[in-house]
Amino acid sequence: AIQKMVDGSGLGSSTVLAAFGVKYVFMKNPVDSQLARAIDGLGGFARNSSTRDGVVWRVSGVSDLLVFTDKAGRSQALALDSLTGAFTIAGPGLVTLAESYDSRWQVIQSGKRLPRTMNSFGLPEFVSEKAGEIRLIHDGTSRRGWLALELIIFLTVIIFALPSGRRKREISEQELT
Repeated sequence: AIQKMVDGSGLGSSTVLAAFGVKYVFMKNPVDSQLARAIDGLGGFARNSSTRDGVVWRVSGVSDLLVFTDKAGRSQALALDSLTGAFTIAGPGLVTLAESYDSRWQVIQSGKRLPRTMNSFGLPEFVSEKAGEIRLIHDGTSRRGWLALELIIFLTVIIFALPSGRRKREISEQELT
């Protein structure tokens, strides 16, 4: 999407960037004026500011971590409670997560996991059949297991690397001479 945006052929670049949760595009100075005009003319990008540091464009469309699309095709950003991972949807529809597809991402509604699919951009989508509160979780059990194993190996190496042997007072005088 970025390559097509830069060469001027990316009419759908803003849609792809919005799907991944990108809200702004920044180009540091010196910015080629023809490139800036090409991005201005693409559509889907609104120039937000132009300063001595660079140029900022806002990506149009709904671009957030969680996007809910109802049966009519209207999309809206969902507010995620960062402490509990809960959010609320207004009705049946599709919840899209702007993260890499991973089988450890799970969405739970009324105690049941919602079915997960991969969309055309490689993002996880969850289908909900009813309105209500939903919880987003990422099961990191295997990651925690690997970190624990690394810690055990590290501590074992440290213990074996420490000096060992008998103290001088434990060795008889005959052995010392």
